[in-house]
Amino acid sequence: MSDPTAPAGDPTPPAASPQYPAAPPVSGPQVVGQWQVAGDPSQPVPTAVAPAATSGGGGRRWLAVVVAVALVAGGTYATAQLLSDDAGAGSPEEAGEQLLAAVTRSDLLGVIELLPPGERQVLADITSELTDQADRLGLVDETFRLDGFPGLSIDIEDPEFEVEELGDGLARVSLVDGQASVEVDGEAVAGSLGEVIEEIAEANDAELEVEDSDGSTDIGEIADEAAEDAELDGGEVLNPFTVAVIEQDGRWFPSLGFTIAELARMDMDRFGDGPAAPDLDDGVEPDGAESPEEALEALLDAAVDADAEAALAVLDPGDAGAAQVYADVLFDFGSPDDTGLTAEITDAEVTSLGGGVNRVLPTGFVVEGEIDGGAVAFELEDECATFEFVSDEDPDEDVDFESCADGDLAEDLADGLEDVEVPEEIDELIEAFSPVEVGIITVEHDGEHFVSWLRTFVDFAAVTFRGLEREDLEEGGIVFELLTGELNDEFEDFFDAAFEDLGLEEGFEEGFEEGFEEGFELPPLDPTGTVGSGPNGELLAGDVIPGSFGPGEVAEFLLVADDFAQFIGAQTTDGGDLTITVNDAVSGEELAFADDTFGFDPEVSPLLEDGQIVVVTVAAFSTDVAGEFLVYYE
Repeated sequence: MSDPTAPAGDPTPPAASPQYPAAPPVSGPQVVGQWQVAGDPSQPVPTAVAPAATSGGGGRRWLAVVVAVALVAGGTYATAQLLSDDAGAGSPEEAGEQLLAAVTRSDLLGVIELLPPGERQVLADITSELTDQADRLGLVDETFRLDGFPGLSIDIEDPEFEVEELGDGLARVSLVDGQASVEVDGEAVAGSLGEVIEEIAEANDAELEVEDSDGSTDIGEIADEAAEDAELDGGEVLNPFTVAVIEQDGRWFPSLGFTIAELARMDMDRFGDGPAAPDLDDGVEPDGAESPEEALEALLDAAVDADAEAALAVLDPGDAGAAQVYADVLFDFGSPDDTGLTAEITDAEVTSLGGGVNRVLPTGFVVEGEIDGGAVAFELEDECATFEFVSDEDPDEDVDFESCADGDLAEDLADGLEDVEVPEEIDELIEAFSPVEVGIITVEHDGEHFVSWLRTFVDFAAVTFRGLEREDLEEGGIVFELLTGELNDEFEDFFDAAFEDLGLEEGFEEGFEEGFEEGFELPPLDPTGTVGSGPNGELLAGDVIPGSFGPGEVAEFLLVADDFAQFIGAQTTDGGDLTITVNDAVSGEELAFADDTFGFDPEVSPLLEDGQIVVVTVAAFSTDVAGEFLVYYE
């Protein structure tokens, strides 16, 4: 086994592929996403930690959310490093060793640098955005790093790997043995936060503290436990320390996307009846558009046509490449459905963020067509939205609605309330978070434009920070007053008055009273089969099967827990009143019980370990009656 800390020798730059386009080489100052990458190796590169907040001398607990942000300004050097194509390993096992070495260094940037170029480019762009916001707002100080978390020490002794080749260019690497130890220096972790967070904590009479901790884990024992669980339920061993690696031009890369997809496939194949691993050339071929606007319109067309395959094809292969390769394995697309609707983007604002990345905000679009019961049309134009529905049968059901925005949210709010004074603090808060720049992010690869779901998600999350200034978060700023509770009285009085003015307060109270008295209803379920889909009839995730019991009887089902399913429930099909109980199949311990969750239908959400076997018991609330029902696991 090679030394996991040793550098790989003479790596060959990987070539671009349809799933993973190559990142641009770095040469001098570079625009990445929105930010210029200058490359200053003297600057530190921090990371994000969310410490616990404990009550201070005033006895008042601070229950604020400490935002997980990344980096101070020096992170730009790390971003430049991440764009280098000089990466990859000579074998799947070496890729696993390099990944483990980066983890033991607490080096998140090192982990990102090992990823395939497409994934690496996406995360580099995201890193640059977080870098700017954290530094500008003073949320972290100069000790906050991404290439080595302050106060965090990880060590893994005597690691052993197993490699399973899944096909041409695709493999799984599993850590099967070794001794892992983790040590946390709480003072160093808490001390790396910025002045702004410290000031907010101090104003709440709170102290930011992280407890010192240390512990060790025998990886071999965990792997053995996974094997025992697999033997118990008759399925395949799912090693929790597994990563998928892919090959590009002779170099191997651990992949975040392919690891998620492969773990999902392994879970489907735990009993040996699931799909085989795909080839890297399989799946949905990426199909971009000629412009950012056309990429977004292609996604909209796929949505109104209920064409999941077309929607997946227009997504950025940098962050959706694994889903595209595994499409036929993980998804059952079916045939596109004629929804009777058409959609067209008539106008859009396109903002270039640099490096082929654009933000697209549709400012005009039309959706119209025939649906069950009539014709529908929705149009957005000149900041006005109109909605029209014309019923085929009853003119009283026709709808004609129009709403226009003038850009002043506080004024619009005041206009909608007759006898309620809107506090000036609301206007100040809206102004603090303005301008709100939102849109769908697209990326260009070789002249084709794709929609990036991951960049779009992060871009929406960053909306909160983009308009803020540091003074908004410091003492005297409007956001500071919000987080420290200084606005509680004003806001509480305003919302009470607004609810009363709109006549909502009484309606909410009546609605909740009616709901709790009569119970909420669950939409009717359709059976997926007559028995559970496990090899011996066990309930697996997604199963909905019928059951019944006679007077004085109960119905029992074995269920195999799945990380992707959370809810176990029963729905009456004859109007009966049901209860449901979940017990561990080995110990007999009761894990959950419910009655009347949705009307007379019970549902529970116990915390189960993946692969755990439990017994689900469905019974009548009155034990002397019979009952018929559907039991489900989703």
